[in-house]
Amino acid sequence: MEFPVYVVLPAAGSGERMGINQPKQFCHILGLPLIIYTIECFERLPWITRIFVVISLEKMNYMQRILNESDFQKVELVEGDSTRHRSIRNGVNAICNPDDNEQADMEKGVVIIHDAVRPFVDEDTLRKLTLAASEFGASGAIRPLVSTTVAADEDGFLDHTLVRSKYRASHTPQAFSYPIIKTAYEKISEDNLDFGTECLHLAQEYCQVKAKLIEAPDDVWKVTYRRDLYAAEALLKEKRVFPCLVGFDDNRLVKSIQSHLAEKSLRCSSVHWLTSTPKHINSIAIMVEGEENVQDQANEALNWLEEHATDGGCLIMILLMKCPPNMEKLHQIAHTLSNQSKGSAINVSILVLEEKTYYMGAVERIGSLVTTLMFDRLSAFSGQLFVV
Repeated sequence: MEFPVYVVLPAAGSGERMGINQPKQFCHILGLPLIIYTIECFERLPWITRIFVVISLEKMNYMQRILNESDFQKVELVEGDSTRHRSIRNGVNAICNPDDNEQADMEKGVVIIHDAVRPFVDEDTLRKLTLAASEFGASGAIRPLVSTTVAADEDGFLDHTLVRSKYRASHTPQAFSYPIIKTAYEKISEDNLDFGTECLHLAQEYCQVKAKLIEAPDDVWKVTYRRDLYAAEALLKEKRVFPCLVGFDDNRLVKSIQSHLAEKSLRCSSVHWLTSTPKHINSIAIMVEGEENVQDQANEALNWLEEHATDGGCLIMILLMKCPPNMEKLHQIAHTLSNQSKGSAINVSILVLEEKTYYMGAVERIGSLVTTLMFDRLSAFSGQLFVV
């Protein structure tokens, strides 16, 4: 992008519809608060300039502690207010101050507004919305309606039905030219501040700007009810597995593992040496012939994962044995590796396979088991020894 791009994440809500005491943006999924996954969607993009997270005053210290445990470089906290629009206004006002070096570029800047409890926004959608906002002044993500919308009369009977094909559901992210959204919040009425929720409407009402609507993937849904947490966990598991096979010379086994992972919509790369492993990988399966070097290779792989897989991961050592292994020794190695990795939340397991069993057709079983270990990443599997 040739202009600054800012993000405002309103996260000051109480999450009453979730039916729990904890605001939904702070509910833990896979060991992390939901809001962390949302922030990551923007933090990882080099063209995002800064991220303003709008938090209620009582949660400010808690949020700061969460950020201190992360490696975010672009996040700033802003105190929220009593309503959604008031909180977003605080975030927009925090973007630029008189001493800011970015002041000269602000007329060309774009502001993305996104709900903190929509953790699955993709870069392609963000890029389309940002470019559309730069060109047209405002843009918003939409999705087709999945149910017919009806209107009831004052007695609770059907009054009329809308033609579903003519309407779309509005979602975030939404993007705005900085001058447009700044002006809209300067002109906003008290009624809109108290009861309004749709930012696109503000651009249209106060700046006479018609938003460009962008069809978004169905992943932009919002975590609203308790059941949504389970759906979010399943989707996060799928999206946060980045597997790689190291040292596999047998194409049958590689294809088996890749086939099983493909069933879960996961792609798996294969390399010969750990040093050539892509940096974004967080789950590794290593093929080792014999048990002599397993400890050293496992330590090397574990150190690599601890450096690169900041959100945990999975290490699977597959031992191809020409003779029966020393099971006691392997149990001890698995236990030791698991204890070493506890601080980094990396699950470590060892699969033992005798050569004669392997050539009798264990390929599919190994593929299935490796996929399960990588995908589920259950702590109960860590330190376990599997004989295939």
